[in-house]
Amino acid sequence: MVRKFLPALILLLAPQSVLAQGFCTAPVPPPPLDGAAATPEQLRAAIARAREFIGQANLYENCLTDEIKAAQARAATDGSAMDLAMDKDAQNRIAANRRLKDRISSEAASAMDAYKKAHPN
Repeated sequence: MVRKFLPALILLLAPQSVLAQGFCTAPVPPPPLDGAAATPEQLRAAIARAREFIGQANLYENCLTDEIKAAQARAATDGSAMDLAMDKDAQNRIAANRRLKDRISSEAASAMDAYKKAHPN
């Protein structure tokens, strides 16, 4: 019975600096595709991978936002100041994640354009 509650207890008793390290894991971006040399199946798979990545990146961003909100709530409950370094780090990771989503989306669109130019019909 104790084993069921041990992880939750550890999280509750952990210092804020440990929790600030976070549990959010950034997704791995898919490799770019040369649309001009791709088969239709490869193009469809690349677009599916890009969509999957963007979905996972959105979840990652939500996780980071939740971490910030949790840290704010802990600080409010404790009556202490929020760890500004943790907040800045999370905000930087969110910004980098958004840039990466834009890049992956752009690469998928470029692959599709290149495919269409190489295979007009």
